[in-house]
Amino acid sequence: MDYNTLKKEYGYDSTSEGLVDITQTSVSGHDLIHIYDNYKSRWDSTGFNTSYVFFSTGTKIFKISYKGDKITNEIKEIIKNTPKSKMSEETFITKLDNAQRDYLTEEYNKNLELDLEDYYRTYNDEHDRGHFYYWGTNGFGVGGTHRY
Repeated sequence: MDYNTLKKEYGYDSTSEGLVDITQTSVSGHDLIHIYDNYKSRWDSTGFNTSYVFFSTGTKIFKISYKGDKITNEIKEIIKNTPKSKMSEETFITKLDNAQRDYLTEEYNKNLELDLEDYYRTYNDEHDRGHFYYWGTNGFGVGGTHRY
């Protein structure tokens, strides 16, 4: 994954509402993070029951997602058969930590901007700032503009 994809994928998966467990381990010399997510939506109370495995191979980080809560032998075999990692454990964890931090910062800023937009929209609706009343030489009048 390139950094922007890692930030979006790992950032979201590692902070999901349905997060049940995050485990750091290794398989055949590949450092990995296993995330188990069982988010239950209002439409599906059975939960997602999904695992995400982020692992290092060569100089890259890859992601595998699948149904279930364990790292199966099939998943271990896939990871085992990828090129050996050239990344130290510290580098691997640092990349994931940075991706998560940057994801959370971007989400915070995006939500802050949306909250501000909602505030102004609500304020304008409550105060009907698009209309005004006046007394002029010809009597009482109403004026204003509409902003949509």
